[in-house]
Amino acid sequence: MHYKHISTRFQCSHLVTLTSIIFLLLLNGCGSASPAIPTVMNSSSTTTTPQTNTSTVTVASTATVTSTVSTPATSLNGPTNFVLLTPLNYTAATGTNTDDSGNNTQLDPQNVETQLTGEIKRLLFVVSANNAVTVYTPGGTTPIAAKTAQQADGSVQISFSQTLNSLQGTVTLVFTGTLQDHQLNATYGQSFTPSLMSNTTASSVEASFTAQVKWVAASDIPTAPTNGQYQVLNKTSVALTWSPGTNAAAYDVYRLIPDRDQQFQLLATVTTTSATDNSAEVAQYITSTQGIIYAVFSVGPTGVENPGDVAIQVTGQ
Repeated sequence: MHYKHISTRFQCSHLVTLTSIIFLLLLNGCGSASPAIPTVMNSSSTTTTPQTNTSTVTVASTATVTSTVSTPATSLNGPTNFVLLTPLNYTAATGTNTDDSGNNTQLDPQNVETQLTGEIKRLLFVVSANNAVTVYTPGGTTPIAAKTAQQADGSVQISFSQTLNSLQGTVTLVFTGTLQDHQLNATYGQSFTPSLMSNTTASSVEASFTAQVKWVAASDIPTAPTNGQYQVLNKTSVALTWSPGTNAAAYDVYRLIPDRDQQFQLLATVTTTSATDNSAEVAQYITSTQGIIYAVFSVGPTGVENPGDVAIQVTGQ
């Protein structure tokens, strides 16, 4: 797997994002999109609707979640939600690209840390009333059931894994963390195996870190945007609009080019209900068979991203 940079503008077509997100888009129509509507477990169950805003998202045509829920720990004090605060304190960070001949290229540890931080800080941990834990990955609207286990020292171990399949290949991520008081000690790994039809290379990254936990109320998680629309301007740019989400302070706008990308890429974070993509990729891929897909997520006042998005597919241009 190649490394994709998370930035306000996608630039490196041969790199692969470290985000692991379930491809939840069921699109139809030509100027609007039908958003996926997930149920978010908060202090009260919240339903969210997608909309247009750029943020890093991972696309996969099929997804298999591997995880089981053990007897819930009693010290999580659910129902509640939490995120991990940055900066993360890394104790190790490694990454390797492997080409078709089996040759390995080591990735720069600092670059690995930067990219993983962009992924990890967007994880949303949701604790139910019976202390079962589910996790939303960046841009994902389908939660991952985590395994929890109470430890003898009073800490709680939280672990989950996820496998995402697409035409490009398979992405697998594994997370294991131990939560005690307000600190989480964790390991996080991600690997990519290309399909026979893909011209990308295999890759894997792994890191261990500590992070402070920030507990957030359900009211700090905004509702998802709705009514995503688009307009193509001279086949060189795409103007996106959407209806606002309640309590949204900003919107993350993601983009996926199915002919090229393995995952959604974060294009921008905006404070309005519109965004324009006038990058060179628009002119290059707007006429392709699969076109371009955008997804917009609401961001709350505490920086928490709603797990529901509005998806906008631009095709037939």
